[in-house]
Amino acid sequence: MSEYEEKRERSRVEAEEALRREWGDSFPAKLAAAQAAFQSLTGEKSDATSVIRLSSERMLGDQPELVRMFAAIGEMPDTAPLTPDAASRELYRLESEEPTRSMLLDSMHPGHAVVMSLRSALHRAKSASG
Repeated sequence: MSEYEEKRERSRVEAEEALRREWGDSFPAKLAAAQAAFQSLTGEKSDATSVIRLSSERMLGDQPELVRMFAAIGEMPDTAPLTPDAASRELYRLESEEPTRSMLLDSMHPGHAVVMSLRSALHRAKSASG
């Protein structure tokens, strides 16, 4: 295994362990919700988070902050659209917290397009009349 592959695997394991500790037995369901939200909001394959490399050399899916955000969106009931208030809260988190803030500001960042897609979807939901 190359040094890069070892570093990549360590990053993946650390992120997964952090989320497993936080989510406990809910880990599989929350991860599935995150993947579904990612796919729905970006139009990308649900496993795209494992192939989008960030400037830090970590993969998009290895960022617990992003996985948490996608899980929160994905856990919203299918029968109810994302409310303007919920969209506003998620938009604030996206624009103010790292690593997504850096991705938004750096158009050359490998995760920029994905985060911009999510941002656009949240703006649409925030602007929707309920």
